[in-house]
Parts: sequence; structure tokens; C-alpha cells
Amino acid sequence: MPLDNKYADVPLRIRSWGVIICVFAAAVSHPYAMCLFSLWVSFQALTELGGLFGFNPSYWRMAIPLLQGVLLWSCPNYSTYMVEACMVVGIGLILYLCLRQIPLGLPLSLLIVLAAYPHLTFLRMKPQGVEWFIFLVVTTELNDIFQYLTGKRFGKHKILPKISPNKTVEGFVGGLLLTPFLSVGLGYLLRLPIALHTLVFVGLFISFFGFWGDVTFSYLKRRAGVKDTSQLIPGHGGLLDRIDSLLFNCIWFYLWIR
Repeated sequence: MPLDNKYADVPLRIRSWGVIICVFAAAVSHPYAMCLFSLWVSFQALTELGGLFGFNPSYWRMAIPLLQGVLLWSCPNYSTYMVEACMVVGIGLILYLCLRQIPLGLPLSLLIVLAAYPHLTFLRMKPQGVEWFIFLVVTTELNDIFQYLTGKRFGKHKILPKISPNKTVEGFVGGLLLTPFLSVGLGYLLRLPIALHTLVFVGLFISFFGFWGDVTFSYLKRRAGVKDTSQLIPGHGGLLDRIDSLLFNCIWFYLWIR
């Protein structure tokens, strides 16, 4: 394939990135905006997860974000929220086990939208929350770009061909090598209270767990027989196609900061 064709979708991806950056900037601007952003993420994620897991999301994508809003408003702290969110997930799992009237994908979807991605909201609420949020999201997303570009340029050896045929060993290694440099530079730019060697390790962890978050959704898409979770973002696919790398990163990173 000619080199220019390999990068034909890059301009469209860059334009979409401009919109994505504006959305994230608006979300992080205020704690209330972050909460509203979290509810929208749950709404859109459930819409896309319904297609991946084969359940009708029409009711759930309205009810669950409303419930999540109540939990975020009423729970005094992170621990209380997580206990109550996990109780909701547990109820969904019990209904699946006892009634068999709902697919297993529903409690798994509730786990993702109620107990995983809300860590971004709680991260924003921490001291220096804006800086921590920017650091995590920018490092994670640029790691995706590093893996994508190095994989396009140098990729020859498939790393998980049956799950994600476009991912290569070279792309994965490229992310591991480049992301720690980004982590150090961004950490100092944002004046985060982290030592140099710690920033290096954080960059490695973000690259590693970001890769596995991406692979998790690649497996779900392959299982459902679809290329993208939706067509929400031109050049990127759905919302989950864009934030899949944050699935595990937002959890361990928040718990580490906490």
C-alpha cells in the first residue's frame, strides 16, 4: 500500500480531535460540567454497548444516567458512591442469574458505565483535579496516537491478530517508548507533584493499561461483528472507540492519586 494511502484518514482524525478537545475542555471547566459530561458518557456508552452485547438500550440509556446523577448528587464521597454503584451492578447480575430475561452484557455494561468511567469525575474533584484530569486524558490519548502512527509506519508483526488485526508489536512498543517522555514533559508543564522517575513509570503504566483497554473493546467489537461501536465521531468511530483506552487507566490512576 502506498505510504500516502496509509495516512489518508489522518486529516479527518485531526479535525475530529479538535472537536474532542473542545468537549473535554468544556467538561473539565467546572465540577458540575464534569458531572453532566459523565452522564452523557453513560448515555452514549449504553447506546453503543447495547449494540455490542445485543440488548435494547432504549430504556437503560435513560434510566441509568438518571440513577447515576442521583448517586453522584447524594453520595458524600467516592467510597459511598462505589458501594451503591456496585449494588446496582449486583442487582443486574442477580436478575441475569435468576430470571435469565436479560443478557449478561447488561450487568457488564452497568459495571463499565457506573463503576469504571465515573473515576474521571472523581479525579476532577480531587485537589489539582483539572491538572490530573488533563494529564491522564492527554497522555492516554496521545499514547493511542503514538501506537497508531508507529504501527502504521513500522508495523509488521501482529500482536493479537484474532482480536485486533491492526495492532502490531511495533506500535505497542512505540507507545511504551514515547509515552514516558510525554508523561515527564506534561507532568512538569502542569507542575504536578510527582518525581521524575515516577512520571516515567506512570507513562509506562498508562501506555500498558491503555493498550489493554483498547484490546478489551476490540474483542467485544469482534465478537459482535462490527468495526466501530458507532459513527458518532468521524474518523474515530463511536465514543467508546475513543475512550476505550481510559477504561482501566481511569481506575488505577484515580486510586493511585487517592
